[in-house]
Amino acid sequence: MYEGLYIPAILFLISILFLVFSFRIEFGLIKRALVFIGGISYSTYLIHFPILYLFHSVTLFSGTWYTAAIRLVLYLITVFSISYLLEKKYQSWVMEKIEARRLRKSQNGISLWDSLPKAVR
Repeated sequence: MYEGLYIPAILFLISILFLVFSFRIEFGLIKRALVFIGGISYSTYLIHFPILYLFHSVTLFSGTWYTAAIRLVLYLITVFSISYLLEKKYQSWVMEKIEARRLRKSQNGISLWDSLPKAVR
């Protein structure tokens, strides 16, 4: 009945241990890794399931524990790479474009409220 809950339970216990012992973590590699993962966590949350679905639909490298480990490593590299690109690179680029547009409109005497379509106002 509870066969699928072992991995989430283990991950939950690991996160509790990190929380309990977080006051002992100084400026080391673990803290930098946790800060990095925290910085991309929202984009990881958004993107992990579609990528998991794609990995599940590909039958290459499936069948043994060895190939499952390869798939897991490839999955994690893919998710963290895309999350990093979205969160750190693409999001800052989009925010710069939005800010430039806002400044351009304010210099022309048009407020953001006036630039919205009438259906939105």
